[in-house]
Amino acid sequence: MKPQYDNKLLSSFLFYLDNKILSKGESFTNHSSLFYPVENLYNGYFTYAAPFKQMVCDTSVTGANDLSGMYVNGVLYTPGSGSLISINPTQGQAYFNSDLGASVVSGNYAIKDINIVITDESEEKILFETQHFLRPKVNEIINGLAAETLTYPIIFLKVNSASNEVFAFNGIDNSVTSIRAIIIADSAFLLDAACSIMKDCKNDRFTILENSDLPFDALGGRTGIFNYSGVNDDKRPIVWRVDVSKILPSRGQFVNLNPNILCAFADFEINDIRTHK
Repeated sequence: MKPQYDNKLLSSFLFYLDNKILSKGESFTNHSSLFYPVENLYNGYFTYAAPFKQMVCDTSVTGANDLSGMYVNGVLYTPGSGSLISINPTQGQAYFNSDLGASVVSGNYAIKDINIVITDESEEKILFETQHFLRPKVNEIINGLAAETLTYPIIFLKVNSASNEVFAFNGIDNSVTSIRAIIIADSAFLLDAACSIMKDCKNDRFTILENSDLPFDALGGRTGIFNYSGVNDDKRPIVWRVDVSKILPSRGQFVNLNPNILCAFADFEINDIRTHK
């Protein structure tokens, strides 16, 4: 099935919110590391992963290192050169079409202070059943992260509800969508900062992105420069309302939360005047 309005809205909101947090909060750390061989995700390709995810791939974020290529034994290769096929910044992985054996693979990149993903899981499953991994500490064995590994701090996005309300004649409706952000942090400072940025999203408009706006291949790798501030500037949907509430782990159904994490909900009401016939 082709992507529909709700699919495009949620993914576009993810790129908007990610850019907002990275730019306004300067929520990234430039870093260099080795990449380690991990289980191959795709037949015919060999996967090498960093110890961290996610990486900044938006060149409009000032000061963030852009992982445009990989070093193999000190020689820089860009995708399509040597045996390097693609770099997936969301997974923190690079894909090669040959086994590099004992070669030293490394890269320079910017690691996000808080990751952001789309989910279809319930809040209960995210908060109680999903195991989240803190970024490795210096006294731990450093390895690459597998694709299914989730690290926090992290923001989960999901559509809670959606409706079309009559706005004008000729089939013009106000599409009202409620998007919930579930924020899981490892410090009160980070949680408060993220919630503050989200509250300040009120009255912002953002762009519904099309496939042509996103230079990513089937492996999740970037095929060109991605500059969020330079995409189609038809900013139509508006963040009409934002409600933020913190979760207190000492109360009610939340007593089973991991005591080392702090959580909050941010509920966004998105309004979009459009025709959908």
